[in-house]
Amino acid sequence: MNKIKEQRRKGRRRVQLVRAFTKMGAASRSQARQYILDGRVTVNGKVVRHILEYVDLFRDDIRLDGQRLSLVREHTYLLLNKPRGYVTTRKDPEGRPTIYDLLPPLNRWIFPVGRLDMDSEGLLLLTDDGALADFLTDPDHEVRKRYKVLIDRPPAEKDRRRLEEGVRIRGYLTKPCRVKRIGPGETGYWISFTLTEGKNRQIRLMLDALGYRVLRLIRTHIGPLAQGELQTGEWRYLRKKEIEALKSLWNSAGSKEDDKSEETTVMQ
Repeated sequence: MNKIKEQRRKGRRRVQLVRAFTKMGAASRSQARQYILDGRVTVNGKVVRHILEYVDLFRDDIRLDGQRLSLVREHTYLLLNKPRGYVTTRKDPEGRPTIYDLLPPLNRWIFPVGRLDMDSEGLLLLTDDGALADFLTDPDHEVRKRYKVLIDRPPAEKDRRRLEEGVRIRGYLTKPCRVKRIGPGETGYWISFTLTEGKNRQIRLMLDALGYRVLRLIRTHIGPLAQGELQTGEWRYLRKKEIEALKSLWNSAGSKEDDKSEETTVMQ
């Protein structure tokens, strides 16, 4: 059975206890960690203080302060156009504004699918659908993310090709990507990046390695999702057709893995 179908069949059943809280829309990881360390969490009637304890989301009785937690049946999908200067954590120890300051009050925990650093802007998908989030962020599935980037000067053609072929950052060679020139901006030159992976500060590090300075970085697309008319700081729920497009992408990836599995079996 291929990886995607196995993931769906099991629903990522066995997860670390601290992750179970986010998957069930009950709390962030940092909140769950504190609940566990404080002895407020039980698994099958026993207090568990080890945050990395593995649990079965479907079989184990997981409780917080005696109240049983359960898997979310109806998922929430929300799109945010993140402004510059906001962090993507629930609470920031330095008191910086977080994306959750921009969101409506919800009766469940939602988390960002992939992150944008404080100085970056643009599209963020937030959800409580852990399985879909895992699919979208797994680089093996090559879900495209597009970025509009303002740099300090027009890129040389040889540098543009190097960016596309891969740049070594922090000992890692980036995967091939697409880099296009857009044109001059008021303070620099706009280019676009299309990536199928998302290492921490990847675009900034790639450009820095070639001597370019990033002035602005805006994510405009996540797979079939586009920023469209969503203004900076605004959010909205995903439309039905957008949710269907994401799940169609997921199903398509599963079909491709089926084909590869069948080819391997025939060759053997």
